[in-house]
Amino acid sequence: MEVVRSLPASDAAPGLAWPAVDLATGNRLPGQLARDLRALAGDLLTEVAACVVGTIELRVRSEPHAVRLEVRGAAEELELSRSSRPSPASDGEEVRPLARIDRLADRWGLAHRDGHYSLWAEKFTDRSA
Repeated sequence: MEVVRSLPASDAAPGLAWPAVDLATGNRLPGQLARDLRALAGDLLTEVAACVVGTIELRVRSEPHAVRLEVRGAAEELELSRSSRPSPASDGEEVRPLARIDRLADRWGLAHRDGHYSLWAEKFTDRSA
């Protein structure tokens, strides 16, 4: 199943992403895996929202062995953060969003096409995949 949401490019975006993650996965994932996916969605949105004005698009696609999260936004340049800052998904804890994306995702990347940047991550839901 795929869920697509248009969200404001603001600090509110990460919190608004959680229902999309739950809907796309059917709320059927083990607790820690669901929390990891919500944190990934929040960190992807935090990174893109910092560089985009207007709206950003969140895509959550649940496949048999993985969940793919993708955040797209129009920007001339997407400068990813390397600094620590409070993350809405971490209850004010100081985190490095890219470091957490790297730790939680099985694969992730950045793409640029037609004036839009896409920051994406995949998390395997079945370790045999």
